[in-house]
Amino acid sequence: MPASSTSEDDIHLSGTSSTKKDKEVGPESFARLSENELRSLIESFHDGVALLNDQGFVYLNRSFCELLGVSSSEELQETNIKELLSEHLSKGKTRFLKSIAQVRSRRKAHSDCEITLNSPLGPPRIVHVYLDALRLSERRFLLLTARDITQPKAIEEELLRTHHLASLGSTVASVAHEINNPLAYVTTNVTYCVERLRYLIELLDGNQVSLGRPESLRAFLSPMEQALHEAHDGTMRIAQIVNDFRDLSRRELETDQTISLQGVLASAVHMAENKCGSKVTILADHARIGDVYGNETRLVQVFVNLIINAAQAFQNENPKRNKISLTTQTEGDF
Repeated sequence: MPASSTSEDDIHLSGTSSTKKDKEVGPESFARLSENELRSLIESFHDGVALLNDQGFVYLNRSFCELLGVSSSEELQETNIKELLSEHLSKGKTRFLKSIAQVRSRRKAHSDCEITLNSPLGPPRIVHVYLDALRLSERRFLLLTARDITQPKAIEEELLRTHHLASLGSTVASVAHEINNPLAYVTTNVTYCVERLRYLIELLDGNQVSLGRPESLRAFLSPMEQALHEAHDGTMRIAQIVNDFRDLSRRELETDQTISLQGVLASAVHMAENKCGSKVTILADHARIGDVYGNETRLVQVFVNLIINAAQAFQNENPKRNKISLTTQTEGDF
């Protein structure tokens, strides 16, 4: 059966009369699909499928139309891709255009990216788009396959939040325990100083001590000075714990940024020590390395989890023998 006449942008496949041999299933049978059979096949896809040429969209299946919130492919035929972006795309425009340019210029045979589409029927949809160069009937096209990953993304984010909250709960308990130690000797030393000062005031009120004897006053105040130094060390330790905890619990930024990996590791070590410091000794050897691009809070959490997992591998609590070493170094031109 010869192919019917077509416009320049229509895609038709020729077929032949059916015989018993033709009906056998095999890879070559796909080439004998009629235009209607091919359209029916593509329409059955759950993923969105679209063909583009230099002028715009040539064909869109039903799933692609649903992603864009249009009723039929005719509404978007010959629509320029930039017109579509300005109307439907809310996030990922630059990356999407770059991927299209790479495939069209043949710098890449395949590319993919993640975009966010505005939907008139509900909230925005997160879509993973695959782009491939296609040649049909001596003409070049761009094949777009779009998969709606909104729900999987939501599940992934929920799992991340659940994991983060679980880690946070465990960290809260360990931080509370860790704060109790320096808080105890802060309280003890401050109480000691208050009682000693009260005793001194009583002596002065009763004229039982003379300020004219510096050596006596020095001997009286010297233990207080030592106690206040210890109390100060305790408050600094508490401040460090609180600062690390605040960094961990703050809401993560949506965008990545350039960060210091040494700072990330230092924060991770402090937090991990709060959790397992009585069980292991953490040795850090941070060579001078360049900055990295990423999410600081997530990186800290990754390293904290790695250190805690390593600590849990030790059977007994012996920090003199149980040691975890962290070493940073650069390789190649990094």
